[in-house]
Amino acid sequence: MLLKPALKKNEHFYIKTLYKTKYWNGKNMEVKVLINSPQKDSDIIYATGYSCLDPIAVIDVDNEVYGFFPSTEIGRAVKSSYCKECLNLNQAGAKTSHPEGAAVLNWLKKHDINKISVPYTFPVAEADFLRNNNIEVNPVRCLYPNRNIKREDEIEKIREVSKKNVEIMDCVKTLLAECSVNADGELVNRGAVLTSEDLQNFIFEAFLHRGLQADSVIAASGVQACDPHEAGHGAIHEKEAIIVDIFPSDRSNHYYSDMTRTFCKHKAPQALQEIYDAVKEIQIQTLSKVKNGADGKIIHKEVQAFFVNKGFQTCREGSELYGFFHGTGHGVGLDCHEEPRISSGGSILHTGELVTVEPGLYYPERGAVRIEDLVVVRDDCAEVLTEYEKQLVID
Repeated sequence: MLLKPALKKNEHFYIKTLYKTKYWNGKNMEVKVLINSPQKDSDIIYATGYSCLDPIAVIDVDNEVYGFFPSTEIGRAVKSSYCKECLNLNQAGAKTSHPEGAAVLNWLKKHDINKISVPYTFPVAEADFLRNNNIEVNPVRCLYPNRNIKREDEIEKIREVSKKNVEIMDCVKTLLAECSVNADGELVNRGAVLTSEDLQNFIFEAFLHRGLQADSVIAASGVQACDPHEAGHGAIHEKEAIIVDIFPSDRSNHYYSDMTRTFCKHKAPQALQEIYDAVKEIQIQTLSKVKNGADGKIIHKEVQAFFVNKGFQTCREGSELYGFFHGTGHGVGLDCHEEPRISSGGSILHTGELVTVEPGLYYPERGAVRIEDLVVVRDDCAEVLTEYEKQLVID
């Protein structure tokens, strides 16, 4: 399959002379339909190059995209989307309880098309409406299976977000370094106890000034850091792990980056330092294994075996998990979590994919550590996009 070329402004994702269909009778074409808000379905952003809050309808016929936009959006969509044609949703589906579905139905009938593919997330009411009007609706798990292989212009967008992410992580480290410690072992910033919420707000403000956005960030310390997706709350203490995981997207092009570092204010307890050293060692080793053709399942098993050989067991006690109990990595692009995966259910890696490498260990009695870089899979190596020092202790 041909990879999509680099884009120019107002240019569709695809060069139509390369992808032009031989037939226009609905018989020999793959027809994909999406109905949703682009902000809730990144496939719509991928197909149209356009984002808004309101629902839109998209018809992709052999890679030629037709978009139905509300009247409040169509002017901007004509100027900035990749659609071959932008149509007014308010006119095409007017006076019905299914405006998006009616617009799609009328277009399909006009072009003698009666079979479509839709994502698993397609609205049930719209699917029923189309089926009741003799359209065969086939849900598929992945409408764009090659979306995880990025063009160089996509990689460049993510590289720019990643550079900003590294800047922000360095600002976090500087803030922690400037903190003093009170008699209770709490970090103090400008006369006030530093909390996880303070650190999160500091990061959000840094995002804002750099044209980035995120619904959440992780700045969790102590026992809270043992829950990988705990955002963190309350005072931050010295001599405890502080896991900072930041994963913003660009406000204009919507591409993500993702990175994690673990810090400790002042000398780390020996148990925490041992965990950190093990995670750092295997994280660096794993970076060297990421390349075209590498098997995500095998890489993940090797990380698991490394920890076991180092004496770091993974176990469950009741509902609590300890040790290394999440995947080694996940894809990043228009979603923060997408294909491919480096995990027990992982797949073969391919040149042009972006994936995180983020082993971690979590023990409430000893401490928690996660170190994460975002990399591009290249033919013979991994290109690190979030290259930043890996140092636990901050004095």
